[in-house]
Amino acid sequence: MAAITPTLQNRIQSLDVLRGFAILMILVANIWAFGHVQLGTGPNMLVKDALTGWADAFQTVFVSGKFRGMLSFLFGVGLALQFNKAQRTGAWPGSYVKRTLLLLLLGCIHGLLIWYGDILAAYALTALIAMWFVNADDRTLILVAGIMLAISLVFGVGLGFLGTLAPKGGEMGGADPGATGIMAAFTEQGQVAAYQTGTYLDQVINRVGMFGAGLCLFFFFGPALLTSFLVGMIVGRRGILAAPSRHPQATKMLSAVGFVGLFFNLLALPIHASGTTFDFSMLVESGLNIPLSIGYAIWLAIAVEKGLFKPITSVLARVGTVALSVYLLTSVVSTAIFYSWGGALFAKLNYWQMLGVVPVVWVIVVAFALMWTKKFAMGPVEWLWRSASSGAKAPFTKAAALDATKGGIVPPPIAPPPAAPTYDPNRSSWPQ
Repeated sequence: MAAITPTLQNRIQSLDVLRGFAILMILVANIWAFGHVQLGTGPNMLVKDALTGWADAFQTVFVSGKFRGMLSFLFGVGLALQFNKAQRTGAWPGSYVKRTLLLLLLGCIHGLLIWYGDILAAYALTALIAMWFVNADDRTLILVAGIMLAISLVFGVGLGFLGTLAPKGGEMGGADPGATGIMAAFTEQGQVAAYQTGTYLDQVINRVGMFGAGLCLFFFFGPALLTSFLVGMIVGRRGILAAPSRHPQATKMLSAVGFVGLFFNLLALPIHASGTTFDFSMLVESGLNIPLSIGYAIWLAIAVEKGLFKPITSVLARVGTVALSVYLLTSVVSTAIFYSWGGALFAKLNYWQMLGVVPVVWVIVVAFALMWTKKFAMGPVEWLWRSASSGAKAPFTKAAALDATKGGIVPPPIAPPPAAPTYDPNRSSWPQ
């Protein structure tokens, strides 16, 4: 029972806060995929004047890819923590493979039946690769991460040039407007017909094509995800995010990485806003996003440790506790607003109206998180996932979870004590 008991008293608050922040902010990047055709350049298709051009540039620089990268970084931290738990029982990968395959299945269900922009399947595929590096020393992880980052930047440049071939300015063009079935997913007219006025079956057929195309793009975006995973594994081994002040050198290094990322992203700002034919959003999303997302993580972890913005971070922590459920609920609420079976606003809103939808969705999902976590130890999807992974029914309510810890049965810590690391420091090149 201890192996599946949710950690209540020794959770790492900063990880919950970071998950909650990333899950909410990723909607700012995803709102265009929920409510508009995705066969041009996303929000660029809605840019009609200089003001929206600069707003889109700021969104690209500070948001696009950053929170996908931040979540993959946190997945890497979680992988290291799972490995630490497994070491206590001498079993690795143990149930981790099953857990990850279930996440892959959940991502496929989400991508095919709810929203084609799913990221869970990509995280699961990356985890199945990253898990084989858990015993690698830091030098190896840094080397592999560096190679993956270089590959990501090359792909980003290539995709940026390919973006010059995409239709601009919201013009309805591209593929054959008469295409039907799965091929309709690759026409702008087909997307509008499916999601604005089509039946649920029309939308499923369309999602098959879009989700399948997204999985094919894993070849291009996978290296960036793996980079963040591997860096997250190094950070997770030491519990740096739990107490940045105990690791001053590592914290300074991670913060410096974030500032370097901020510098290079800012360089892209005026170029992107100028309307250049080179699609900088591709480079920003597949390479330049990584260092800044790491910076976001360490800066927020520092704020949590110092007790800054407590009213906000306490809410974010509650969201992070049920992050998977909130992510899926966000998709349900957003598609209800835009798809034909709900508000049918797909491709009807302008740039600013699309952004206005974001806080509406936030209010709904945050309210769910606050109400749910008053009584329950984990989200409904988290409970199903954990129970299926372990093969035993996990405690659901907080009362049941606390009862499971009585009699000396206490869940293991989710991070190793700083004074007793489970890695060999002689093999480490990472500053303490």
